[in-house]
Amino acid sequence: MKNVLVTGGSGLVGAAIVDRLTARGYNVICPTRRDLDLADKGACVDFVEATESIDVVVHCAAVAHGTDLYRSFSTRAYNSLLFENLLSAFEGAQPRIIFLSSISVYDGVEWPSDCNHLSPPCRSEYGRGKLDDEQLLRSSMRSFAILRLAPFFSVSNRHDVASRFYIVPKRIKLKIWPTPRFQFCSDKTLIERVVPLIESPWNSISIVDDHDVAIFDDLPGFSLVLPRFLSVGFAKLCRLLLNEALAVKCKKALDPSCVETASLLLVKDPN
Repeated sequence: MKNVLVTGGSGLVGAAIVDRLTARGYNVICPTRRDLDLADKGACVDFVEATESIDVVVHCAAVAHGTDLYRSFSTRAYNSLLFENLLSAFEGAQPRIIFLSSISVYDGVEWPSDCNHLSPPCRSEYGRGKLDDEQLLRSSMRSFAILRLAPFFSVSNRHDVASRFYIVPKRIKLKIWPTPRFQFCSDKTLIERVVPLIESPWNSISIVDDHDVAIFDDLPGFSLVLPRFLSVGFAKLCRLLLNEALAVKCKKALDPSCVETASLLLVKDPN
């Protein structure tokens, strides 16, 4: 079976991929940050040279939100640094690269059913960073697949979805007006898309999301309705009142990028 390197394998997305690929019999290499510091270009080169031949790389490692999270880099710059160092280390070996991008490249609007636009117009920093990384991958590697993921959640644990918009769990939810409609991507859906790409010889860009969603109004609890044009000011007010947790919660619900405003929907529970 093929040797598959999964970066970010200890995170929610990466762990789901590691478990399924291991169960399928692939030789999965899942280094910790101590084993492979993607922010260190030399460390990436040393790791590749010391590791047995790698056939496929699934790149999940990334920071989703915030600035100055790691070594005074912005989120966009830090994620691009990680990916650039990784691709540089593998430039000679040229394994197949599966890159987990984001629907944030569509900047919070309803995304299309296909990916005819390699570089859709995007205003958010996070989305533009993902587009930069996609371009770098297309120009530097011969074999690749790009997956533009909707916000990710685990089928076995939906708390990570619900926590995006509840100010008080199951009691008070923050609602933007007008309410945008977005979808999520379950771990099951993502895995079903990743596994065939391990063996596929074709280069591709695709959107990965589920179609079974519930609108915000179907969720239990009282709605705190906030017009979109007041959203930024509301988040700043929370921060001025020294309620950082609420400010972060507001940012996740109010940010115009798809990754965060998708929190206004919840995937239906089949049970």
